[in-house]
Amino acid sequence: MRTRIGVSVAWLLASVMAFSTAGVFVRLAELDGPSVVWWRSVFSVAFLGLWLGFCGRVGAELRMGRPGAAAGLLSALGTAAFIPSFLHTSIANVAVIYATAPFVAGAIAWGWMQTPPTRAVVLGSVASLAGALLVVLGSLTSGGLFGDALAAVMTVCMAAVICIYRAWPETPAAGPTWLASALLVVAFSGHATIASVPWQTVATLAAFAAVFLFASIALMIGARGLHPAHTSVISALETPIAPLLAWWVLGEIPATLTVLGGAVIVVAVFATTRNASA
Repeated sequence: MRTRIGVSVAWLLASVMAFSTAGVFVRLAELDGPSVVWWRSVFSVAFLGLWLGFCGRVGAELRMGRPGAAAGLLSALGTAAFIPSFLHTSIANVAVIYATAPFVAGAIAWGWMQTPPTRAVVLGSVASLAGALLVVLGSLTSGGLFGDALAAVMTVCMAAVICIYRAWPETPAAGPTWLASALLVVAFSGHATIASVPWQTVATLAAFAAVFLFASIALMIGARGLHPAHTSVISALETPIAPLLAWWVLGEIPATLTVLGGAVIVVAVFATTRNASA
């Protein structure tokens, strides 16, 4: 049991690190939101399709059933909101809003699967929220309400996906991700800038697609072995990591309260996951 939990935590930590680069990729692309979504999705469809074909798993992954189809639809909606959110608010704000996912996932799991979170998870979630509030005080910017709303939509979608994989752990991981990307290619094809995009930008978006695909699949694999609230608490590590990457790559210096709030969240995450492994 401990080994299974440890593997799930490892997958989720890898997912967090990969997801934390999203804001940096979006900013480096220097394109509008619909164009970034479209290009990222095109490369995702191509990369994932090649990988599934090489492994001979196209049929197995596409037989995802209703849970997989629901996960794909939610992932598409979440991605459509997630990527543009970085263009309308700060990277720190997006990470902070995502830190509320433990409450969202816990509420969904409680009301849907009748699995109330443990006392340790509740305490960890409260501590994560306290850290997030500290980050908000140091990082909120004026005029970012639309971006904050997009980040909130993404948070609800990802929390719901986590619950789906907990309820139906046999659901394929790659199939729903491929479905989500294909849906986004179709949905944004009439709104994206496709011609005259510099090759450097195309290369950046190809790398973004590869990293994002890995992050999505790792999240779905890791979510199978843990309570949804545990999964979301681990995912809250994105709160301190994403702003730090933005500072390192883009020169966006996080506020003192951002660093302090991130530290609170890190402590909450490790305390909660340690209790889950006991």
